[in-house]
Amino acid sequence: MAQTYFASIQPGLEEALLTEIRRLGGKRPRKVYGGVEFDAARKTLYAAHLQLATATRIWLRVDEFRARDAGELYRKTRRFEWERLLVGGETIHLRAYSSNSRLYHTGKIADAVIDGLRDRFLEDLPGTPALEFTDSADEEAQLLMARLDEDRCQLSLHASGPLLHRRGWRTESGEAPLRETIAAAILELIDWQPGQGLADPMCGSATIPIEAARRALNYPPGLNRSFAFQAWKNFQPARFAEIADELGRRIASEVPAPILATDRAEEVLKRARRNADRAEVGEHLSFSQSLAKDTSIPEQVSWLVTNPPYGARLDEDNALAELIGLWRGLSHPCGLAFLWPCSRRDAVYGFKEKRLTRLTSFENGGLPVDLWVAPLSESP
Repeated sequence: MAQTYFASIQPGLEEALLTEIRRLGGKRPRKVYGGVEFDAARKTLYAAHLQLATATRIWLRVDEFRARDAGELYRKTRRFEWERLLVGGETIHLRAYSSNSRLYHTGKIADAVIDGLRDRFLEDLPGTPALEFTDSADEEAQLLMARLDEDRCQLSLHASGPLLHRRGWRTESGEAPLRETIAAAILELIDWQPGQGLADPMCGSATIPIEAARRALNYPPGLNRSFAFQAWKNFQPARFAEIADELGRRIASEVPAPILATDRAEEVLKRARRNADRAEVGEHLSFSQSLAKDTSIPEQVSWLVTNPPYGARLDEDNALAELIGLWRGLSHPCGLAFLWPCSRRDAVYGFKEKRLTRLTSFENGGLPVDLWVAPLSESP
């Protein structure tokens, strides 16, 4: 039976997640602010956690109803068959939100929902261990969200556990590191294909090249990690293992086109190499130490994709000039994609490069940035 889920992503990058969910087979995907809602059977939920590269979290929409006061919220929370999902004795962490609703005090909202859950197990299910509740956001606890908007309450259970951008390989990073999910979203938005060579001439922690290599190898981002839904009552471990095993068998042995990572700092490159090794793609990347303007870009490379120095980092204007100069100087067709602060659009406009367009805007590390793109199709 299909249920409704919400996959979240950095606002501004929803289109990338929508494309992934459509490719995965999610039913009726619909883009909303900060994510995508979709309908799916349990098998697709398992596959989504293993395969989605751009999502930050995935939530199960448990129930939705009108609640104009605490009593109504309590009763309607209690009536749901929580025992189909939660195991007695489970620890729950509740987050409450309210907007344009008569119930506006989040503390009262939380109390009503907690009381409804507690009484469901204590009074309606005799002999079932009671649920435990915690105020701390412990990753071992099940995370439940109660959101009221115009007197309608939506109860959602977090299916993912630790945030999905935590692939497990990036234990070292430099200044203003790019999240893995954002790197994956950039590749999705520019329609980069694994058969197209890619170079990052200012690679930093190498997040973009590593995400590109893992995608080129069909390496599932969520393989070899655990998720919150594995503690749910209706979890099917055999089915989950079957899906994971099948995806594991699809991992390729070689990337179909070169993926290059370059940086001017030797220590940064050492860190990037270690990250790539932990991500199990070190042997599939080519690393080199060079200034961006001196980087050698072979003809097999169809895209320059990078997150150049800006904001708190130094030499931002020189970095942008080097990047665009490198791209303009190529003798073969090549697309260009890079992030740049929204507050410094004048610097990009100053190059009078008509092929560059702002594809979208979002926040990276709290700083509003634009994604600038010159598609491969518009190369000279």
